Amino acid sequence: MICSSPRSLGIARFGAPASGRAIVFGLALALAAASAPVAALADYPQIRLNTDNTTQLQNEQQIAVNPLDPDNVVACWRDFRLGYRQVGVGYSFDGGTTWTDFLIGGELPWDSDPVLTVHRDGTFYLVVINYRNGAENQLSVHRSTTGGLTWEGPFTAVYSAGFDFEDKEWVAVDRTGGLRDGHVYIAWSRFYDVKIMCVRSTDRGVTWSSPVQVSDPSLTSQWPVPVVLRNGELLVAWDSYDTNRIAYDISLNGGATWGADRTLTTTSTPAQSTINGGISVFPYPSLVLDETGGPRAGWVYCVYPDAAVGGNGMDIWCRRSTNDGLTWSSRVRVNDDAQGLVRDQFHPWVACDETGVLHATWYDRRNDAGNYLWHIYYAFSTDGGVTWSTNERVTTVASSPGNAGRGEEPSRPPLEGTASQPLALLMAGLIGEYSGVAVRAGVVHPIWTDTRNGHQDTYASVIASATAIPSPAGGPAAAPVLALRATPNPLVPGGQLHLVLAAPFDRGELAIHHVSGRRLRTLEIGPLPVGENTFTWDGRDEAGRELPNGVYLLRLSSKGALPVRPLIQAKVAFVR
Repeated sequence: MICSSPRSLGIARFGAPASGRAIVFGLALALAAASAPVAALADYPQIRLNTDNTTQLQNEQQIAVNPLDPDNVVACWRDFRLGYRQVGVGYSFDGGTTWTDFLIGGELPWDSDPVLTVHRDGTFYLVVINYRNGAENQLSVHRSTTGGLTWEGPFTAVYSAGFDFEDKEWVAVDRTGGLRDGHVYIAWSRFYDVKIMCVRSTDRGVTWSSPVQVSDPSLTSQWPVPVVLRNGELLVAWDSYDTNRIAYDISLNGGATWGADRTLTTTSTPAQSTINGGISVFPYPSLVLDETGGPRAGWVYCVYPDAAVGGNGMDIWCRRSTNDGLTWSSRVRVNDDAQGLVRDQFHPWVACDETGVLHATWYDRRNDAGNYLWHIYYAFSTDGGVTWSTNERVTTVASSPGNAGRGEEPSRPPLEGTASQPLALLMAGLIGEYSGVAVRAGVVHPIWTDTRNGHQDTYASVIASATAIPSPAGGPAAAPVLALRATPNPLVPGGQLHLVLAAPFDRGELAIHHVSGRRLRTLEIGPLPVGENTFTWDGRDEAGRELPNGVYLLRLSSKGALPVRPLIQAKVAFVR
């Protein structure tokens, strides 16, 4: 049951706001009034995805949420648990609180650089580099229609006998509902002349077109990221070595032909620079489209790392295009640490939720005066990237480059012989080159490389997103809720909810919902005084049945004459 201290919860009275609005909030954040961002570190869950007991490497992660089921989350990462490059896959059906993981292999012995996307019909696409060292290599596609439980393929998108090496690929799928809806695109860098290439599939990843060059001739380019625009056009942006910029091009016909390279932004960080501790960084673009029907529908955002301000180290920047990539805004700094100190921020990723709110995560060294240890930080933007919330630290333990190695030198797979793999090839940037974040139904899922266990592991978290909704008149929203905290976090049966009120409540309703909207538990509550009110929940639904691990919404509604209206919404991770 849910009970209150010092009184039990039952039918009671409390002073509702004059408007009779509802307040919707979750348990995983300390929420500030209205739209004020949260400055303090929240004790977000720290979830290790890989279950191996080795000291080998896990890095270069991506994550995606099933649009049809926000409890279904799929992740991938580069995995060395067998002593050589493979790709790990994890899936969750309880909102990312518990995971099952396994290795997924291709036709050739090594797999690397996994990337992931999902169509609006719930089909996940996983693309990896599948290769034999110094010889044949290919971009292989795996497809899952079962939420990551099983995978079809691999299907070969690009094959090279060894004269070229197909590297640094990224994938996008058309979710526009237009003529090319469901088409899948892969952009990558073809070594050794280092040019940007693209292929497309019109049959859900089974067969693929011939490669087409995207970047202009004679320019050294890599790290391409594709995004499908609202009109079905395809935009690819990349790091242009020779011209010190993030360049891009747009195809009007589904990747069949391309024009001249354009400039998204100039950069000050040379490609594949090395920062303190031996970590390789690139000024690469993380691209996302606002796919909502809201006021910023179709806007494109680019979040990228760059040492653009002298004396700062690397910062995280955001630019946006409101006209389908024709022009781009001036840059906005996302990280809010003090300027004038050399503290590196790197490996960012960005996602856009169903309401048009942007969510970004990155590796951050602001807490270490030596600019060596890193944490994962998070921020969101509710105004199209113009301003960003006060940054929050996600990780509870710092990671160190000194712990990024592995216990023993991996050997190659059996059919490659027994010679050791070169250390430089093994480490590949020390901790890899990217991380990820996904968001759905108000829950943010960051994923990253973590060394708290003395070696590299894949970790993720569950963050409840807080969104302020303005009053009907367009003025400032009422703010009777000052804060809501859950202890412990994730919440467990018998855990406490601490609700801090700025005004007394008379009569209301406390309801717990599944993230799909289904109501699970309802109680009439009140009165509640100003200050902190503490509750406990036994983790059961209306019929007394134990609820499974997952993400849930807690809704507190005032009972007034006018229709209820949400002011703040977020969600909570719950585990037994």
